[in-house]
Amino acid sequence: MTFNQLKLLKIIIYFFIPFSISSLTLADNLPTPAWYRYYDRNGVATISSSVSSAHIKQGYDVLDRRMQIIRHVPAFNAERSQQNAQSYGIQSKQRETDLRLKQAYTSSRTAELKKLDALKAIKIQISIQQRHTQDTYQDQVSLRREEMQYIRQGKSVPASLKERIQQNDQAINHSKNAILDLQNNYRDTQLKYDKIISRLKLME
Repeated sequence: MTFNQLKLLKIIIYFFIPFSISSLTLADNLPTPAWYRYYDRNGVATISSSVSSAHIKQGYDVLDRRMQIIRHVPAFNAERSQQNAQSYGIQSKQRETDLRLKQAYTSSRTAELKKLDALKAIKIQISIQQRHTQDTYQDQVSLRREEMQYIRQGKSVPASLKERIQQNDQAINHSKNAILDLQNNYRDTQLKYDKIISRLKLME
């Protein structure tokens, strides 16, 4: 062995061996849980080698063999646990909803196009109902004039005329209600798609 090799060996022994011994010593000195201690409402300590439901309820100290505290575990909070569970449930439902939206619309642009198609279809229905109402109203005006002629002449209004007037009144009221429902449907559809589009944009 040359002088330089011997010198290198001494350096390795000098630095490596103490470091290895120190590492082993630290590993041996790592605290190992041995006891679990909790205090009841009266401040009385209870120590055991395992964790019971009372430990969890009150909160407890984890002790080593020398009775030194390794860490403290806080008391179980049922209200907080319930809130966390509810929060997780809400988040889980939101993820399911988001997945269905992605499957149904793919993108916000697709949802915007479907929104336009849906609103256009409702507008067409509103227009049809409005024309029908207007036609029925014009027919009703003519029937009312005919009715007034009978009244002015002192004649009885024919039953068939009365029936047609009554039918027109009912048809006009029905059309007005249908238009109102369609207008509400238009607003609801617009709001529904606006929410869908906003959510899809957040995911993009």
